Amino acid sequence: AMSCGIPAIVSNRVGARLDLVSPGLTGEVYPVGDVQALACCLRKLLLCPMCATRMGRAARKRMTTWSYRENLKGWIKALEKIRK
Repeated sequence: AMSCGIPAIVSNRVGARLDLVSPGLTGEVYPVGDVQALACCLRKLLLCPMCATRMGRAARKRMTTWSYRENLKGWIKALEKIRK
């Protein structure tokens, strides 16, 4: 979605929330299982097309620097934190 210029809406259990989805910038993050919070995120983007467009542009721009190498570094960093 982000590569296509669409803001991402993800739960707080999705790994991309840490490095790709910045609330209010490239998308929105809601607490997993909180249907009302998800609905609020969706409503925000549906009722404010300018916000969705702005966030979509930022999302697309963010993805220009994303790579599998960056993704791998993120996984390694996460695994190192687990080991501690």
